[in-house]
Amino acid sequence: MFSEGAFVLATGLAWCPDHFVCAYRGCGRRLLECGFVEENGSKYCEGCFEAHIAPRCSKCSKPIISDCVNAMQKKWHPTCFTCAHCFKPFGNAAFYLENGLPYCEQDWNMLFTTKCVSCKYPIEAGDRWVEALGNAYHSNCFNCTVSHRCL
Repeated sequence: MFSEGAFVLATGLAWCPDHFVCAYRGCGRRLLECGFVEENGSKYCEGCFEAHIAPRCSKCSKPIISDCVNAMQKKWHPTCFTCAHCFKPFGNAAFYLENGLPYCEQDWNMLFTTKCVSCKYPIEAGDRWVEALGNAYHSNCFNCTVSHRCL
């Protein structure tokens, strides 16, 4: 049935102003008077969305309203998902998990990898290496002290 009067076009549908309201139980605020967020097909006023619907950041516990990082089975603000050592946000960079904490590549290498005593670079998976006198060496760094030939 067609009704005359004001109407609202939103989310691809037409609404009469009295029915374009927050879906959160007991709120009913008219969405024309405030901004709204659509979540799982329902529309909520910004206040109800922030207070009751929005996911909470695993670090700061504040509601996540816009960009969200899903990592380690948790949700984070992009600025809150940081390296456990230097506290810099990861952005789009990879992170490394150690003891349940995320680390940037630089700090993970510095803190957790075995280093070659000769060149000081990490000995990575797949590298050929030698352990001698309680120290680790890349195989091409383990040289005779006198002739400098690879041993």
